[in-house]
Amino acid sequence: VSRGAPAACDGLSVDASSFLGGARRQIGHPAAWQRVLDGLADLERALRAHGGRREVEVSGAAHLTAAVATGFTFRRPAGWRLTVGADDGACHAQNAAQANDGLRILSEPGFAGSAFVTAEINLLGREMDGVVDNVLGGLGRPSLRLRVEHINGSAPIQCTELASMASVTARAIKQAVGERRADAVHLFLAAPFAFGVFLGAELNAVGAFVQLYEWADHHYHPSLEIESR
Repeated sequence: VSRGAPAACDGLSVDASSFLGGARRQIGHPAAWQRVLDGLADLERALRAHGGRREVEVSGAAHLTAAVATGFTFRRPAGWRLTVGADDGACHAQNAAQANDGLRILSEPGFAGSAFVTAEINLLGREMDGVVDNVLGGLGRPSLRLRVEHINGSAPIQCTELASMASVTARAIKQAVGERRADAVHLFLAAPFAFGVFLGAELNAVGAFVQLYEWADHHYHPSLEIESR
């Protein structure tokens, strides 16, 4: 929970609302987001010490930054089996797909001397290009802009598809980093919560820092940097 919603009445709740403006739904300062990530890491270590089964079901009323950070903390290489609750009440499992017909992936080469790439993931049919351009005005030109889109624009996505979409997207990000020898990925998301969790779980060993952004007031704001080298 990070958007001021009430904590769940069952299971274990991680409530980060007080760090991030509570019911005001603020974006959150990067230092506050680092505290959230540190707290999730502490929780993961504590749960790891209890028993041999490393299975976790995640649901949330949260920023996408919180979704990605949670998936990253409970990722498969750390030994966890992750499922994510969706709006239909079901819980869907992580999977390692090689392709997904619902995605369109486009690569736009940029400035060869740049040390970063962007990953602009739009599964909601949102107008993103101009807003990302505004951010890049202060960053400079990336060596590559990776655009991942839902082929049906803003049409609803079956929750069973989100895990495979996240796997394919993470694979494309890693390939872009490797090809461009980038040391940072600037990640812009317009996607459901479950996709954010699954994507975070796939962002291990990207080979670069991953800078996350949050959307508010028609702008993207930097939130959390994840070390995924």
